[in-house]
Amino acid sequence: MVPLNGVVQLSLWRSGKEMTVAVPISPLDATGKAGAPTMRAPRALGLHFSDTDETHHGARLVTIDPTGTAADSGLMKGDVILQVQRTTVGSPDQAMQAIQKRVDAKQKFTALLVERDGKTSWFPIALPN
Repeated sequence: MVPLNGVVQLSLWRSGKEMTVAVPISPLDATGKAGAPTMRAPRALGLHFSDTDETHHGARLVTIDPTGTAADSGLMKGDVILQVQRTTVGSPDQAMQAIQKRVDAKQKFTALLVERDGKTSWFPIALPN
């Protein structure tokens, strides 16, 4: 059973590969309909990166603000960001530039391809406006 206000992992096929996506679960409202996702823009993402070691590429998450969107999306300390919206990133600077590009384009969400424990999964995160 999945707890309300939790996150479940959904497997799907994209570009000929199986991948896993974190899907938030919301409670029903008073009318019995699924609650609408909160569309308020967060004040900050709450992501803090470091360089990865020589055997990895990307940006390693070293801290995640529990009040930021990243915490709500299921990202965890130690995750390695490999792509931002299908753009490969090789460093913390590239990850932040790719995220900022989405913010500048007035996008409300972006998807991060994350490596965790040798597996990759996509995580959607809300972006500040």
